[in-house]
Amino acid sequence: MTIFITGGSGFVGLNLIEQLLTRGDSVVSFSLT
Repeated sequence: MTIFITGGSGFVGLNLIEQLLTRGDSVVSFSLT
């Protein structure tokens, strides 16, 4: 599954992305920083 994450450079976003990638999902991340 492809999942779009907003705020992917923050603490929660980074940990969420790591978990999603570990379980085999595709991740698209967007952040304004």
